[in-house]
Amino acid sequence: MIKAYLKENNLIICPNDLAKSLVNEINNMPNLISYKMMDLHHFLENYYFSYDEKTNFYLIKKLNIQYEVALEYLESMFFIEDINYHSAKLNQLVTLKKELLQKQLLTLHPYFKNFLNQVNIIIYGYPFLDPFYQKIISNFSNCVQVGVETIFKKNTIYEFDHI
Repeated sequence: MIKAYLKENNLIICPNDLAKSLVNEINNMPNLISYKMMDLHHFLENYYFSYDEKTNFYLIKKLNIQYEVALEYLESMFFIEDINYHSAKLNQLVTLKKELLQKQLLTLHPYFKNFLNQVNIIIYGYPFLDPFYQKIISNFSNCVQVGVETIFKKNTIYEFDHI
């Protein structure tokens, strides 16, 4: 089903569990095409920012929090916008994000958006995207969302051994 959408220069965003079968399907096609694959989380990291252990260590030392909490803060920064919120905690997260950007602890990928304008974006294996991702995708006219073909096998059960 995805073969109909494949052209030259593709970015395929799909879950990791579908990637191997999709690579096999693409490699069995008669003509060669260029493509890049990533999951939705790696797409977010390239679209907004990525972080490393230095960033995590900085948050742990500055805020005196545990490793997992620092990871939650960093993951939440993807979804936060640079506006003034009514919640003090959200405003603190915005301030923290600005501080990390100023100290260059968050790695920006400025050429990724240019790359997205030059490729065909195919979203495969994510049947329902929340409004946050739909807002990102709406910025690109060369994006298509393809559903996964699911085949349900109907089994007839006549008798159970146990309840």
